[in-house]
Amino acid sequence: MSHFTTKKVLIVPLDWGLGHATRCIPLIRSFKDIGWEVEIGAEGAVAALLKGEFPEIKIHRITGYRITYGENGRYFLWKMFIQIPRLLSAIYAERRWLKRLLKKESYGLLVSDNRYGLYHSTIPSVLLTHQLRIQLPIKWFENILEVLHAGLIKRFTVCWVPDSLGEPNLAGRLSHPVEVQSRKNRYVGLLSRYSPPTQTNSFKYEFCFLISGPEPQRGMLIQAIKSMAHEFTSASILLCGQPDVEIREQMGDLFIRSHAKGEELLRIIQQSKYVVGRSGYTTMMEMAALQKKCIFIPTPGQTEQEYLAELHNGNGYAAAIQQDSFSYQSLHIAKQSLVGNWPNYQFFSTQNLKELLDLLETEVL
Repeated sequence: MSHFTTKKVLIVPLDWGLGHATRCIPLIRSFKDIGWEVEIGAEGAVAALLKGEFPEIKIHRITGYRITYGENGRYFLWKMFIQIPRLLSAIYAERRWLKRLLKKESYGLLVSDNRYGLYHSTIPSVLLTHQLRIQLPIKWFENILEVLHAGLIKRFTVCWVPDSLGEPNLAGRLSHPVEVQSRKNRYVGLLSRYSPPTQTNSFKYEFCFLISGPEPQRGMLIQAIKSMAHEFTSASILLCGQPDVEIREQMGDLFIRSHAKGEELLRIIQQSKYVVGRSGYTTMMEMAALQKKCIFIPTPGQTEQEYLAELHNGNGYAAAIQQDSFSYQSLHIAKQSLVGNWPNYQFFSTQNLKELLDLLETEVL
């Protein structure tokens, strides 16, 4: 592996919801802080989100995986299985996309957030993922998939895992597989845009509904929240996870916005007593950083979110509700259990990035 030919990095997040793009934000900030030039590969809502945060950054359009979920969570795995050809085609397409891009641009480093075709033989290539083990209900198949997944990771120079190696850690067995270990794995700490705020007992909103993720489940959850708007007796806010459109509505005490970014989003979260959303890993990292009490509604059938919701449910800082049981009454039952604080996790910092880049330049992988 050669040393960095230039201090210019290409970062390409996965397009399943906004979580992968969101967790790249602190990474982008750190690269900029140490003087690196950053460019992005993205399209659609992901591109709109990152362009909103970093207007000056050059974005190269790359087609997303565009995986869809079914309306019935029971068929989630089957829906994923029949889309495997699309996944393989997308990985092949991004290999060709990268080859074309490198004819015009030069990079010293490639960072891929869960996109498995974005590596290069002569450019240091980083895979960013917390999911070293794919959670499945069929354990023998899960074991096979873990071995296959480890083979994909080996194509990259190194794998940065946004979690802690020891306790406490956030992802549990997802980021700490027993069967397959690799010396390529580097635990870099949780990635969050935010730092712990000053605690307050004064709130503008009771609930902040922070919704994202693929369709149709994202839209189904938003409709469920809207349907109970008449039951709210205090102000709450719904953020729909649509940075590429503009929505401003009010239904009784429920304020509805398409999206909020940067300092405005932070202010809304801080002004909310409880945050309600999917149990996506990025959401969890940011809520842990902000020490927000959370109610998680895992995407039906999405085994990773179901595992994470159950792992943290009942620990005093988080509660879980299944989507088919979600109601205004269930919200109020769940919030009564939120009486504790998130553990003190290790978080990623600019100093971590400097150390990781030093390792990439000097050690033999």
